[in-house]
Amino acid sequence: MNHQQDKADAISWARRLAERQFLVLNAKTTGLYDAQVLQIAVINQDGEPMYETLVMPTCEINEGVRKIHGISMDTLIAQNAPTFDRVYPELAALVTGENLVIYNAGFYWPIITKQWCEYNLQPPELHCLTCAMEWYAQYVGLWNGKHKHYAWQKLSSEELSVLGNCQATLALIRRMAATPDGWRIKELDR
Repeated sequence: MNHQQDKADAISWARRLAERQFLVLNAKTTGLYDAQVLQIAVINQDGEPMYETLVMPTCEINEGVRKIHGISMDTLIAQNAPTFDRVYPELAALVTGENLVIYNAGFYWPIITKQWCEYNLQPPELHCLTCAMEWYAQYVGLWNGKHKHYAWQKLSSEELSVLGNCQATLALIRRMAATPDGWRIKELDR
């Protein structure tokens, strides 16, 4: 493990990404296991909202997760939230052919994938799917010896909304890309 090189690679990723068009996606789910999407949002590389909607699940919402994000079945019914199969065509059209960035893609993308499979929908053909959480962990550089990779960092957002989390992801990409050339990791005296 060479943190200095790994951090340089993370900065390089953010700078390359900043030179392209890309979209940032975030979602809220019914839980952590066997979950479904409750809300989804997408912004572009300029931070402009491109898509946001609530989604009516076909399963229960985990009570602990509901207390965190505040989305209840009553909210979804009152807002006449569409089911995933109704949301999917517009979402797929938006992300097809795009560079898509998700904070914690390893969690959210399989949930989205499972849902389009359940509805027998054609998956979108992305140009690239990237997990910003993994790159940011590499940038921060705190090693998790138990899991043998860089420790994942919590996404800090002022609000718990999907758009707020998209904006927070974009902000950390910009912060990484803006890291000045010539930075160095200070070596601890031994």
